[in-house]
Parts: sequence; C-alpha cells; structure tokens
Amino acid sequence: MAASKRGLALWKFSVGMAAKLSGGMAGVGTTAMTTNPFWGAAVGVSLAHTLERVGTEVVERRLAPRQNARVGRAIVIACSKLKEHQMRGMQPRDDGFFDPGHDGRSAADEVTEATLQAAMNSAQEQKVDFIGALLANISVKRDIDVPTTHLLIELASSLSYRAFALMRIAGNIDTFGFGTRIRAGEGLSEAPPDFHPLMVEIYELSRRGVIVQKDSAASTDSYATLDCSDVDPSKMRLSTVGQLLHDNLELANLDASAAVYARTVDQLRKLSHCGKGTSVLDGGTY
Repeated sequence: MAASKRGLALWKFSVGMAAKLSGGMAGVGTTAMTTNPFWGAAVGVSLAHTLERVGTEVVERRLAPRQNARVGRAIVIACSKLKEHQMRGMQPRDDGFFDPGHDGRSAADEVTEATLQAAMNSAQEQKVDFIGALLANISVKRDIDVPTTHLLIELASSLSYRAFALMRIAGNIDTFGFGTRIRAGEGLSEAPPDFHPLMVEIYELSRRGVIVQKDSAASTDSYATLDCSDVDPSKMRLSTVGQLLHDNLELANLDASAAVYARTVDQLRKLSHCGKGTSVLDGGTY
C-alpha cells in the first residue's frame, strides 16, 4: 500500500524534528530515519492510519518549536520500534483496540494522543525516546488492557527522568551490593538533608505502587514505607505495575553512563550507609 501524501508529509516532518533532540537511548537507526517504516502494509493499515491521523492533528496545533520536536521524535521512535517488532514477527493487536467506538474514536486514537501529549509536554527531553517506545509496545501487546495503558501513560508522563533511573536500578537492585540500613543511633548518623529529595522521590514511587520494599524479588512479604525515612535502597524492588512500566518504556536501554543515573547510584550507595529515622505508627482505636 502506497503511503498517503498526508502520512508521508507527517513522516518527513517527524524525521526533521527528531534530529533536533538528543535521545535518551542510543538513537534512531539510519534506516528508520531515511525510510518510512510505518505508513504501509508492513506494520498494519489500522496502526498506520491511527498515527497518521492523530499525529497530524497533534502537530497541526500551535505548538512551541521544542514541543514539535518532542512529538516528532516520539513518532520516529515509535515507528522504529514497530519496525523492530515486525522483524521479530509481532503484529499490531487485533483485540478491537483499533475499532472505532460510538463516537468514532478508537482506543488506539485515545492512547496515541495521550502518549504524544506526554512526549510533547516532557520538559525533561531524555524521557521522549522511552515514551515513544511505550506507544509502540502498547500497540502490539494484547495483554495490556486499555485502562492499564492509560495508567502507564499517566505514570510515564508524571514521573521524572530520575524516577526512570530509579526504576532501572530497582530492576537490577541485587547487582549493586547496597547494605541494609539500620536505625540511627546504632553506630550510624541519619541521612543528610541533601539526600532527602531522593528519599522523597523513592517514597513517592512506593506510594504510587511502582516500587515496593522487599528482601528479595521472590519474597511475598514487603516492608511498610510510612514516610521517606523508611526508604532502604537495598530493598527497592519493582512492583507488578512497576515492572510493566519498566519493560514497556524499555528502561533497560537507559544510559548507565548518564550523569543523572551515575549520581543516583552514588547517592543510593551513600544512603545505604546512613541510619534510618524512627517511624511510629499510631494505630488508634478501631
């Protein structure tokens, strides 16, 4: 199927915009940047039409130049990932995801728009490549239902790039050899104030169900995180939702040599040698 003029125009726009941002991953392959892997039968007509229609609607809005660049790069990343999926034999989902509803919009339309908006509004532009990967993965994985897709998009949009790094670290926590924190006063002093923002961010990931504190990945018991003082780097594990988000953002590709990642690992290592504060749970009267 020949690419439509509208689709080809959007692809050329996206490629031009993508080059304006430095990516959080290794970047887009030469083939993806010079050919159109998306518009055509190769990856599914329904999927092609969805990105063509919704992507054009988004970029035709009055966006700031950098917003245009983020949307363009997210589209190119999504297309590149979809091409990789196709080469592995994966096909666009056929569970009604692309079928129009009573209002003429499909779940794919809503998800595509939400994902491109997440990329557009990402001031931390290192996140854009991962958000593009999320769109591609949602489009081929039938086991991720529509409400869950919106949860993943909302989390990806609202979390910081350091939170992305924390998820990558939590996914391989046993490789770092962090020590278990003990209570302050038992030979250790409490964490210094400059560690508190990191502790708050980990606590927020725990509160939102992305990270849990467990002794091992196989353990069925988890530790309560009452406030940020309870954070223990050695016990950070991805929850079920956290693992789903990690995998579909493809955070394994997050650059371990990046300054944010390296600093986060260093702070977690130092935090693991700081004493924990004392949390008191007042159960009250039931």
